[in-house]
Parts: sequence; structure tokens; C-alpha cells
Amino acid sequence: MSYDSAEISNYDGVPTILYEFLMGTNAWRYASGEQDVTYVGNAFTAVPISDSGIVQSGDVNNDDFTVTMPDNVTLAVLFIATPPSAPIYLRVRRMNRGETDAPIVWVGTVKSAKHPTIASLAVVCKVLTSSLDRNGLRLSWGRGCQHALYDRNCCVDPDDFGIAVAVDSLTGGTFTSSGLAAVATGYLAGGYLEWELLPGVMERRAIDSHAGTTVTVLGTTDGLEAGQMVTVYPGCDRVTLTCQTKFNNLANYGGFPHMPGKSPFDGDPVF
Repeated sequence: MSYDSAEISNYDGVPTILYEFLMGTNAWRYASGEQDVTYVGNAFTAVPISDSGIVQSGDVNNDDFTVTMPDNVTLAVLFIATPPSAPIYLRVRRMNRGETDAPIVWVGTVKSAKHPTIASLAVVCKVLTSSLDRNGLRLSWGRGCQHALYDRNCCVDPDDFGIAVAVDSLTGGTFTSSGLAAVATGYLAGGYLEWELLPGVMERRAIDSHAGTTVTVLGTTDGLEAGQMVTVYPGCDRVTLTCQTKFNNLANYGGFPHMPGKSPFDGDPVF
């Protein structure tokens, strides 16, 4: 029996939903129902899992798709404390038992997670098309650089400035490393640190401030441990002096530092 025949049948269809969470090269696959499912060589573990249903209201930002599952599944470990900074994609397929077809019915990304009960995890997702609903041109005229540090417009290669250090000690919001003893105070402010969270997945946290061997992380240091290796990258205050002396990148500076201080649109006919 074909997929279409099973779907329109009154009695022959045995629908099963396949949920595939993807982050980097890592995958967590779950199936509704009581039996594990193998699809194109991938094993989907049967767990008590359900979703809120596909919604198409016309406003993609409000069409949340919530998947509820037990909080003891492997995926739930990622949301015990600080959620990962890397995007997690969700691909949902619908199939019927005994059939080989399982077309994709929904694709999106994980937006947040919560525990509605002590034993369950609800993962709130947004449809992939919602990423298309964003502002257009963002660059404007200004004295400060408008590029994001290390992006394709800035052109600075982060690998040229990364510093690998070991975490000596840490608190809830800071960590210290003797490897930063020779780094000037404030050099890392506005930058970020990263470490490997899972194979092929890097976890990143912004650096709020830096003084000597102490780095203050924007958020928490959850996930870090004493003795762990991390890589820190310096930040930029987006002025020409920093662009030239710190990164030698003035040719790609995205601001206009010599703009006049008087606007031609302030109503004064004399400009």
C-alpha cells in the first residue's frame, strides 16, 4: 500500500511521527508509538512523545510548534541549565507502519525549552520560514564601524587572534586563567570564548569584561570546568584607532569617521 493510500484509508493507516533533532553532526531521533522505527538506515527510538500540531495562521512568528517528551531522553541533557548557543534544527516526518515513505511535514529550529511538569520536557520550535521575516538593509551612515567583528564584511580572521588557555578557576560569572597574564587588560572585552560542546559543535559565550587573568562572561560559566581548554578572542570598540592598531584592518573599516557634525536635514538652510 502506498503512503497516499494509507493516509486516506479509514482503517489501514497506522500513523507514526518521526522527530529528528540535528545540531552540527549530532542527531537525536525519536518516534511516536510503542515500537522503534528504522528509516533510511537511521534508528528512531520509540518514546512517549507528542506535538502541538502544525499551525498556519498567516503569521509565522506565532506559529510555534511544541514537542513534548520525557525529560530523561538524551536531548533533554542539553537543556538542564544553559541551553547551547549552536542552533538545533528539527525535522518532522509522518509515516505509516509497514510503509517505506516518510515525507517531511515540518522543518524548523528550536527556540526554547521548558519543563511543564517535573518529568516532561517541552521543546518550543519555530518554523524555518520565520527566519526570512527579518529586517532588510541594516547599514547606515555613521562614524562607528557597523560591521560585526569577524564577519564577511569585517574580514578579520578569528584564527589569527584566538588564544588557547586553560581554565584555572571559575565562579558563576567569571573564570581565571594564568595563560592570560601577558594579555593587556581590556583586550578581550567585547569578544567571545568558545569550546567544543559536542563533536563538531562549538559552544560560544560573549566576554563582558577582562582584567588581568580574570574574564567576566556575559551570562554564566555553566558548562566550563577547571582545567578545561577554551579559546578566547578579542573584541572591538568599532573606532578607527582600534581597527588599525589592534587588527590592522583599517581598509575594511565600516564607518565614516570624518562625517560633519551638522546635519543637512535639521531645518537650518545654512549647511
